[in-house]
Amino acid sequence: MGVDLDVVFSDGNVIAALIYSDLVRSPWPLFCIYGPPRRAKRKRFWVKLEEMVKDFSGPWAAFGDFNSIKESGEKKGGSNVSEKLYEQHWSYLGFSGPAFTWTNRREGLANIKERLDQCLCDYVWQKMFPKAGIRHLSNSNSDHNPILMDTYMEDTTPDRPFRFEAMWTKEESSKEVVEDAWLTSVEGSQGYRLARKLDATRRELKRWNKKCFGNSRERIKELEAKIAQLQVSNPARENLELKASLNLELDDWLEREDLKWKQKSRELWTKVGDRNTRFFHLSTLVRRRRKRINEIKLEDGSWINTREEIQHCFNENFKSLYQSECNDVLEDLENLIEPCISEEENEELCRVPSREEIRKVVFKMKSLKAPGPDNFPTLFYKHYWETVGNQIILATQSFFRSGRILSELNETFIALIPKKNGSCNFNQFCLINLWNVCYKVI
Repeated sequence: MGVDLDVVFSDGNVIAALIYSDLVRSPWPLFCIYGPPRRAKRKRFWVKLEEMVKDFSGPWAAFGDFNSIKESGEKKGGSNVSEKLYEQHWSYLGFSGPAFTWTNRREGLANIKERLDQCLCDYVWQKMFPKAGIRHLSNSNSDHNPILMDTYMEDTTPDRPFRFEAMWTKEESSKEVVEDAWLTSVEGSQGYRLARKLDATRRELKRWNKKCFGNSRERIKELEAKIAQLQVSNPARENLELKASLNLELDDWLEREDLKWKQKSRELWTKVGDRNTRFFHLSTLVRRRRKRINEIKLEDGSWINTREEIQHCFNENFKSLYQSECNDVLEDLENLIEPCISEEENEELCRVPSREEIRKVVFKMKSLKAPGPDNFPTLFYKHYWETVGNQIILATQSFFRSGRILSELNETFIALIPKKNGSCNFNQFCLINLWNVCYKVI
């Protein structure tokens, strides 16, 4: 779902923005709040917020740091002073995660924790987003926990296919994993051997990633969960020291995410050594949003927006586009075009390429271009060339000798890229083929 944001007002306590989304035809206002720390000023702030809400017709939501609590259960430690946050017809959006979003980080009885960060909305907004909720995330270096508004909170996530992660190349132990997998004994053609060795490597890398290296996202979530648990535990000195140690480890894993997001962003002009995770992350989100297909307009003028309907629509259009027709074929086709290539040129084109030529072709390719169906980018072959290079050379040379290629190596992903902003029918998308590296070399 694509989302646009237009800021219409801002001051020291509130940023008011109109939210435009694909699933909601009319915009709705979102108020990002930083409540005044002083109680005397907060009363005037709530009056102001109520006036702004009334100025906007339709559903609305407000979330952020309200700097106040509405009931005693939202505070632990210190004196409990709750206050009215909102009108009776306003709703409080629930949350998941740690119960408190702020702590003064002091020890023992001096420690105070509060749920200062809230989300409010009206009934119409909650009806419009029935699965909406707030996620309390774990912090690494701040006394506040960040909160995430999710308009469609789901408990389950789909299984993800194997992806070779560029950050794996930073671990020396990954070479041993690839070497062991490449020792797999396989009988058959050189192309078949390459495919089976890639299968073995894929299995071993997945096992190694889970047991030894660990998925960076899972590890970050694990560290954040431990930090969140410490935030609700007894604020003793040993717990505060452990939390500081976990914060340092979390920072280390966040650095590994940098290379991961660079790989996803496809920003090929940026040097590998440059570290800017936020830039790569933003580039990835922008690229995904630009290429996302949210809805399609059919020939009869109706619209479809579910994944299954859009998939069926494109499948039928491709079948119609590439369906062969029974046309008369001329018997003598060889004489339609006069020869323009000499015998010497033909021999040069048909000769078996040398080992060095194949190596140069591989190393001239962009390392992090989108991979084909086997999900091994060129970076994999470059980094582990001493181990895998010989097999891809043999598979390439075998094709030039026999003229045959394993169909598995010839498989291709077809990506649909919008030709312009707002593309909404089949003819407004261009096709991009994503080939396996071996096929591109040939």
